[in-house]
Amino acid sequence: MTLFDFAVVGGCHHGLETALGRITPGTKLALVREAANPYDADAVAVHLDGLKLGFIPREANSPVARLLDR
Repeated sequence: MTLFDFAVVGGCHHGLETALGRITPGTKLALVREAANPYDADAVAVHLDGLKLGFIPREANSPVARLLDR
């Protein structure tokens, strides 16, 4: 069952390109809430081993942000 389906955005400004070779189906990624983000109060970053890859798109981040806030 899929709850969310989205592409990571902003990867060209973060570490997505350098991590692509390490990401395979089943790779665990961390979702990190960035409530103090000056561009989006619902920002949720996607991390791999502490490296920020990018963000969940603004159009999809609100429900994920609410879940992480709980």
